[in-house]
Amino acid sequence: MVANLINPNHQKIILAGQVLYVSQTSRGYCLRRLHESDYKLLIEMFLKLSADTLQKRFMRPYFKIDVETAHEYVSHLWIAKAEKQYIVLATVRERNREHAIAIAELLHSGKRTDPAEIALVVRDDYQRDGVGSKLVLDLAQAA
Repeated sequence: MVANLINPNHQKIILAGQVLYVSQTSRGYCLRRLHESDYKLLIEMFLKLSADTLQKRFMRPYFKIDVETAHEYVSHLWIAKAEKQYIVLATVRERNREHAIAIAELLHSGKRTDPAEIALVVRDDYQRDGVGSKLVLDLAQAA
């Protein structure tokens, strides 16, 4: 069952009209659909990912992602968004600014009988904290 992916202590609270989730280590984050203004947030997140995380996401070895490759991937997200794919972003407030910590995509052809795929990446310092599991649950509910 998909719901079992999330720690039972994983809480959802509403603060100042915004839905805030609490990770397994009690860190707050927001989940929302991808916005046009998120381009820079995503570039920053991809540039900070470790080689191990990049390899797990893209299934090929990376030592570090460069700015050009980050722009190519983020541009791909805007194409997917235009094609009505479901894309969810997890963000946090750090140093009085919003930062992306994870992104998940639900990719499907639109035909009910075709299988769907997911793509997911979580910033290294938020891995193993329930954020990725929450994103997968959100995608499953949207499917």
